[in-house]
Amino acid sequence: MVKKSTTRFSLRPNTHIFFLHSNMNDLFRVKLDTSLLKGIDNDMDFCFKVVKKVSVIVLPGMCVLLRNWLGITFAIEPESLEDGFRRFKSFYERHSKK
Repeated sequence: MVKKSTTRFSLRPNTHIFFLHSNMNDLFRVKLDTSLLKGIDNDMDFCFKVVKKVSVIVLPGMCVLLRNWLGITFAIEPESLEDGFRRFKSFYERHSKK
């Protein structure tokens, strides 16, 4: 049986992404609130723009019938992962409604 838990990750004050993850520690699902973002229509749009602008790949939830969710896996060394999170956060902050 897979044990599930929830972790809150803040990108900026009053804006949170919730990671729903299992004890396998390799797959995260993230709820994307597009009402907090400018120029982003849905999870597919978000993923295309993230990969184009900052070269970070995330799976659109639409691929697994979870609209406005993202799938994130970690398959790289920690240093690259930290850099990817910095670029992801930078993209998110540039598109956040202020």
